Parts: sequence; structure tokens; C-alpha cells
Amino acid sequence: MKDTPHGKKKVMVDEAPSDFASRVRQAFRLIVHIPDYDTYVRHLKETQPGKPVPTYEEFIDMCQKRRFAPDYLIGKC
Repeated sequence: MKDTPHGKKKVMVDEAPSDFASRVRQAFRLIVHIPDYDTYVRHLKETQPGKPVPTYEEFIDMCQKRRFAPDYLIGKC
């Protein structure tokens, strides 16, 4: 990864999911508002190395609680 002028790391093309099935899974998860667990774990380890990593079940529960929270704006009239 290379640093950008803003201090954030830029993902290079060769580090993105390489096979078609991975891309389809990732797109589906974004459509149903469930972020990718592996991406979240990698982000958490890079940005907050001392923070404990939740299990997959805890991660899904956290995402669902956030998605259906009363103050979540997407999909509301």
C-alpha cells in the first residue's frame, strides 16, 4: 500500500479480491448492508492495533444493530 497525501493508505489493484466469486460476495454484502468481516478485521488491526477483534458472530450482530438503529438514515422516508 502506498500513502496518499492525506495520510490514508491507498489499496493497490493487486491487493483487491482477485477472483470473480470474491467480488460477487463483496458486492452482495454491500447491497444488504453487511460489511466484509475480513476487511473490517484488517482495518481494525491497522487503525487500532490494541483493540480486541470481535468474532464473526459479534461483528454481524454489531452490523445489524447499527443498521436497524432508529437514527440510521438510509432507507428511511
